[in-house]
Amino acid sequence: MATSWKTKINGKTYTAKMVNGAVEYDPPMPADQLAREKQNMAGMAEARRAPGCVTDSTFFAGVGTLSEQFRGEERQLSQMVANAKANGYTPANGDFYQEGLADYPGDPKAFVKSRGEVRERCLERGVPCHGSVNVSEHEVAARPERVKKTKLADDIVNRKVMDIKKAGGHVKSESAIRQEIVEKHGSK
Repeated sequence: MATSWKTKINGKTYTAKMVNGAVEYDPPMPADQLAREKQNMAGMAEARRAPGCVTDSTFFAGVGTLSEQFRGEERQLSQMVANAKANGYTPANGDFYQEGLADYPGDPKAFVKSRGEVRERCLERGVPCHGSVNVSEHEVAARPERVKKTKLADDIVNRKVMDIKKAGGHVKSESAIRQEIVEKHGSK
């Protein structure tokens, strides 16, 4: 008896079976998809285990109800629920509160029920993420507030001030020179 199984890829169901030591798919799988499938199977064989299942059930496994998420911090939970209600959302006990999606404690956008909602919120906020929910840098709009502003280190500024002084010919005060260096070499 031939071993067969079904697999669903990109919404299309394929029946796979072993024929003479090779896997055949019905309907035939497109060549590019077949190459990826072979690579995935080889990776599983090498790792000696199947990939983890990433569903809403596994994503929220162990999270529990809102009251379980905030066990011992009932006052904080009450304040968050009050904030959410004041902004037009009444959290259900089965909601998952994802603090990283909140602009403020109790932000209605931070109460989610699925991985799809987490993805939507990341796209709305322009925040890439990787893991059980994936949003690439290319999928999110560039947002100025995401640009990390770093202070130009004092030792760099001091070194450049000394270089300018050694070169001579400067007529500006040291504070003006420092400001010029920060404007030229610091975060934009």
